[in-house]
Order: sequence, then structure tokens, then C-alpha cells
Amino acid sequence: MATKVRGAVGSLERVLLPRLNSIDGELKAINTRIDEESKSTGAKIDGLGARIDGELKAINTRIDEESKSTGAKIDGLGARIDGLGGRIDGELKAINTRMDKESEAAAARTEGLGGRIDGELRAVNIRIDSLGTRLDEMDKRDGSRFEAVMIELRSVSERIGLVKDMERLKVEVAELKAKGSGA
Repeated sequence: MATKVRGAVGSLERVLLPRLNSIDGELKAINTRIDEESKSTGAKIDGLGARIDGELKAINTRIDEESKSTGAKIDGLGARIDGLGGRIDGELKAINTRMDKESEAAAARTEGLGGRIDGELRAVNIRIDSLGTRLDEMDKRDGSRFEAVMIELRSVSERIGLVKDMERLKVEVAELKAKGSGA
């Protein structure tokens, strides 16, 4: 029985061994193809990596250039804004100087007007007193002349209105002066 088993094993080896050798050859061929494909794929991946690296460098270069350009534009705008700030400060100083001069001039005019108004009021009061005296005399003498005096009195009364208007203007100028020095 042992010989039969040995004979069966031998015949089995003869049948299976060529088949195993064939499978072994196919496996080696498959491994070779896999290695070649792996090398080819690796080379393609390396080529794509190099290409991507080149594109990234180009993109980074463009970003850097745009960043520098944008930075320069921002710096230019900053300089223009600073220049405008200086101009505005100069204009504000000039305006303040003009306002101060105008306030001083208005104050001087107001003081002058005050003196003139006081003088006018005194003159008007003197004339009114004089008219009052004349009216009394005229009333005693002649009634027709009384109307002429009344006309002159109305004229004086209108002047008093003008004097009152001047007083009001004096007050308004003083208020403007106060606002001008308060600002």
C-alpha cells in the first residue's frame, strides 16, 4: 500500500508540478507587470508632484507680486490721506484765524456802534425835549403850526425806531461775537 501511495503521489506530482510551474510563471509575470505599473504610476505621480510644485510656486509668486502691489497702493493711499489731513488742518487753522479776525472786527464795530447809538439817543432826547418846549409854546400861540411840529415829531419818532433797531443789531452782533469765540 505504501507503494501505491507513493505511486499516486508521484503521478500526482507529475500532473500537478507542470501546473504549479505554470502558475508560478504567471505569478512572476503578474508581479513583473505590477512592478512596472508601480514604477510607471510612481513616475507619473512624481511628474504630477513636480508639476503641482511648479504651479504652486507660480501661484505663490503671483500672490507675492499682488501683495506687494496692493501694499504699495495702500501705502500710496495712506500718504494721500496724510497729505489731505495736513491740508485740512491748514484750512481749519486759516478758517479759525479768519473767524478770530472777523470776531475782533465785529466787536470793534459793535463798540463803535454803541458809542454812536448813545450819541444819537442823547441828540434825539435833546431834540424831543426841545420839541416838547416848542410844542408848549406853539400850543399857546398858534394851532396851525402845531401840525408842523407833529410832523417833525413823527419824523423823530421814526428815528427812535431806527435807533431801537440799531440797539437790537448791537445785541445780535454781541451774540455772534460770543458764539464765534466760544466755537
